[in-house]
Amino acid sequence: MGIIGWAGQAMNNKWTATPATPKENKPKRGFWESMTSIGAVSRLSNDEYAQMLKERKFKIDVEIALLDDKIEAMKKNQAIKPAEQEEPKN
Repeated sequence: MGIIGWAGQAMNNKWTATPATPKENKPKRGFWESMTSIGAVSRLSNDEYAQMLKERKFKIDVEIALLDDKIEAMKKNQAIKPAEQEEPKN
């Protein structure tokens, strides 16, 4: 009996419900438009993107130069150590 009462009440609620107010007709935005509005992503022009790539390349070149200097220092250090080992100790 409870199921019949529940079903009847559900049908009554459906028929007597007031129609929902229509949503405003906003143009739908795409994924990238919504991402740019919250600041997660920004659009870049070709020039801005090229400048960003140049900056990244410059940073990488600096890191490579620092590593090259460290490698040279290590090679010099290793060249000195075997020469010290060959010298006779008195």
